[in-house]
Amino acid sequence: MKKVVLKNLGMFCLLLSCIYIIGCQEAKKPVAQAPAEAPHDHDHDHPHPHPHPHGDAHEHSDVPDSSDASEGLIIELGDGYHAELIQTSTSTSTVVFILDSSLELVEPIDAKEIMVNVTHDGEAKQYPLTAKRQQEDPPKQSSRFITEDPELFEDLGHDDVRAQLVVEIGGRQYRGDIEEGHGEHAHDDHDEHAESHEDHEEGDADHEHEDDDHEEGDDDHGDDHDDSHDEDHDADDDVGQQENDAK
Repeated sequence: MKKVVLKNLGMFCLLLSCIYIIGCQEAKKPVAQAPAEAPHDHDHDHPHPHPHPHGDAHEHSDVPDSSDASEGLIIELGDGYHAELIQTSTSTSTVVFILDSSLELVEPIDAKEIMVNVTHDGEAKQYPLTAKRQQEDPPKQSSRFITEDPELFEDLGHDDVRAQLVVEIGGRQYRGDIEEGHGEHAHDDHDEHAESHEDHEEGDADHEHEDDDHEEGDDDHGDDHDDSHDEDHDADDDVGQQENDAK
């Protein structure tokens, strides 16, 4: 009986030892971590191009006659895309930069040209702006588009004009309204520059006219001097003749 009790006690102790060992091994196993969730691409339907700083456009360093560039007009296109339209007062240039949602980065696109649709006095017109790559733009992409068309420059200066920018990005067309009369500052400066140039030309013409009058006055003075000299000479001849007659 005593041997049976000891045997059962030994088996019980062995069982406890096994349970302890198994528990320790389970505690040492690393906890399985859930796989990290892949970031969700919100732009999977509209892939954005590679942006780069837009400081050059804000400083207007890539705009013809940039020292006279007007304040850029921001145009909202949709899906976070924007555009900045810039005109100058000393030329007829119209420049458009494609921007991201922060308005601080330009976004090059694949388009070779973009369009400005204009309706003025019941007449609809379309003006293309051609891609002109900036140095940082990727190959075959451009964030800058330019036209020198004077008619677009004039049309955008009217208060009653309706204008819209049309851009294709990633196979999708985006449109943004261009505010009426947005280019008044540039156009006013342009008109003042033209008037100043005309005034300068008129001043030169007046100066030439004064020179002609001065030359005519000199000629008249010379003629009067010659006539007076001839009259004095004739008077001397008469006096001499009278003296001879008296003798």
